[in-house]
Amino acid sequence: MNKSCTEMKIWTSDDNNVKSYIKVNNCTFNKYFDYLDHLTFNEVFITKNILFSLMLLFAVCGNLLAFVTLVKNQHKKSRVYRMMMHLIISDLIMIFVTIPLEMAWKINMQWKAGNTACKIMLYLRNFTPYLSSTVVACITLDKYFAIVYPLRSVYANKRSKKFLRAAWGISIICSLPQSIIYHVENHPESPQVIQCVNHNFFPTPYSNGPYSSLLDIFLTFRTWSTMSRITQSLPKSSSV
Repeated sequence: MNKSCTEMKIWTSDDNNVKSYIKVNNCTFNKYFDYLDHLTFNEVFITKNILFSLMLLFAVCGNLLAFVTLVKNQHKKSRVYRMMMHLIISDLIMIFVTIPLEMAWKINMQWKAGNTACKIMLYLRNFTPYLSSTVVACITLDKYFAIVYPLRSVYANKRSKKFLRAAWGISIICSLPQSIIYHVENHPESPQVIQCVNHNFFPTPYSNGPYSSLLDIFLTFRTWSTMSRITQSLPKSSSV
């Protein structure tokens, strides 16, 4: 049974800033872009953006407070301090770069920042969660070694630095595919509408699922193997 299509109007402007609107329907957009939420200005859209703004406000206050606290106590530097600082930096990148770009995208209801900004935006959208996750993994591993191998504490500072370098390297490498796959594309039936999408990159629409799964598997395996090599390369202390 065919799904009914709902027609809607999208306001656009040309190079002379002359505004006009075009008519599109949700069936067309679902087929090509899967970005209907970006193009529908309704109560759900307003509610989502209000909640998004409140979350951003709390995130700014919390992370800035944590950042200032760490800076004021930098004379007490330790490996935990260093890891917490890297975690806050990754959150600040998301708060002041990724989220504002995401909100501007939603408010404009289409992508207007060009192809380069599209690639940077999608790169950062993946980079910051990857970095936060891997830094948290570093903190967990550091605590593990502190409890299980207390006699190796003399190497803890060196180990934490290697963990953090690995976290940044893994996050940078695993985010690169997004900057290659995503690009700016005009809607085939409404050229005035532009979106930052991954369409026409994969041979079939169903290839995106396996790509995402393989990337997650690679990230997990790469993180585990890198951390294992780091720990094995450190000198082993003699047991008591």
